[in-house]
Amino acid sequence: MLGDDPEIADFYESSGRMQRDGYRIVIDTLARKRPLRTGLGPEDATTILLVLLGTDVYRSMLEDHGWAEQKWRSWVIETLSEALFGHPADG
Repeated sequence: MLGDDPEIADFYESSGRMQRDGYRIVIDTLARKRPLRTGLGPEDATTILLVLLGTDVYRSMLEDHGWAEQKWRSWVIETLSEALFGHPADG
C-alpha cells in the first residue's frame, strides 16, 4: 500500500502539490485576461481545473462512456468556461 512506504507517499504528495501549483499559475494567468465569475476565488477555480482535467474524468468519459476525444475537449472547454467565468466559451 502507498501509505506503508513513506518515500512513495512523499512522492505522491509532492507530485500533487506541483500539479496544483501549475494549475494555480494557469488560473492566475487566465484571471488576468478575464475575471473569474463572481464569488469564485482562485483556490476553488484551481480545484475545478484539477477535477475536470483529471485523468479519472478523462478516462471515464472516453473509456466508460465512449466519448471521442474531440467531444471531451469541446465539453471540457464549455464546462470550464461556464464554471470559471460564468459564460460559455467564445467561438
